[in-house]
Amino acid sequence: MDYIKVVAQYKTSKDKETFIKKRIKTQYVPYVEKLREALNIANASTHIEIDSKQVYKKDTPMMRFLSMNKLVSLYTDITFDNSNVVGMYDALSKEGLMPLLLSSIPATEVSEFMSLVDMCVNDIYENERELSTIIENKLEEISLVVSQVFSTFEETLSQPEVKEDLEDKIKQFTTKDNGTNKE
Repeated sequence: MDYIKVVAQYKTSKDKETFIKKRIKTQYVPYVEKLREALNIANASTHIEIDSKQVYKKDTPMMRFLSMNKLVSLYTDITFDNSNVVGMYDALSKEGLMPLLLSSIPATEVSEFMSLVDMCVNDIYENERELSTIIENKLEEISLVVSQVFSTFEETLSQPEVKEDLEDKIKQFTTKDNGTNKE
């Protein structure tokens, strides 16, 4: 049911508690679906795009806002256009429906979903921003570059013509009188 109709019917409803309970369409959402939605919220609330590049920027109010709206979307029959999420949130909140809806969803479900969002956000921070992780990633990158350089160097040195030229240069260097002999 469209959120505008929900608000209008709620205002005229004689038994508001029953009306709210009728909006709850499910008591359980599968774990994989909750995790997928939590990851989407975590990514949306921890990154912004600057010059076509994703940059870490945590936005806790956005995380909370998206989480509450997703709970309404997952557990109720209330529909809304994603382009008007703020309008839906404000309309439900203005009439006191948002807290009533959230409290009608099983507490274990709300708690698990919010925990998943928090865990996903924490993982993003740890994987992208934690100093030890950054250092570890940079050291690994340096190791890969050095390994590639040495591999290329080894390939070059193993070529027969390079090997001969190098041996000749070494012989010339070791047999050259560098001014240490005194007559």
